[in-house]
Amino acid sequence: HYKLEQKPSIEELKILLWQAESIQTNEAKGLTNDIRNRIVDYTYSTANEFLQQNQYSDAIAIVNDGLRYATNNEKLESLKRTIEKEKVAFETEQEQRIQQAMDAAEQEQERNENDAIEIISIQSKLDEYGDLIVSGAIKSVATVPIYSISIEYNLLDENEDPVDTNTVFTYPDMLYPNEEGKFEFTHYGMKEELHAEIVKVQWFLDSP
Repeated sequence: HYKLEQKPSIEELKILLWQAESIQTNEAKGLTNDIRNRIVDYTYSTANEFLQQNQYSDAIAIVNDGLRYATNNEKLESLKRTIEKEKVAFETEQEQRIQQAMDAAEQEQERNENDAIEIISIQSKLDEYGDLIVSGAIKSVATVPIYSISIEYNLLDENEDPVDTNTVFTYPDMLYPNEEGKFEFTHYGMKEELHAEIVKVQWFLDSP
């Protein structure tokens, strides 16, 4: 626990995980889960940044490395599928991404093409390490499956001025009608309580 409080690097976390797994106590098992969750969060955030820069191979390599320490993790597996689909769409340019600014005045547009997503929640919370965790949930109100759903949001200070912006993908990577998806992103070293506000949601329609 002492070592975790020192905010170890990702490489140190991997070593700590190996050490904790070798100890057969209930306390060590709890520590193992904590370390593994932090590796998943770091992997997800880092891979997402590469994805935003269209560096698909690097993003997949980072996710694959994270999966070595968190086998079959739903969050990482979903991001990996999203990266692979985004790579195909980027390379072929045959897919048309639907864009929708989540503006209250525009929410009466055609459902599947312009209003397929219902925002359930978005919140931001500063954790014990000084990192800002943005998380939330959305729901598909489309009548067909949608996939590669991305959430663009701003981080606002107490004066409602934008400090940063980011885009994150939801998981699972495909939503069927009325299904819910989640998103989460860790902004490391922010040390400031900021308010998250959604700017835009994008998705692909699954063609029949």
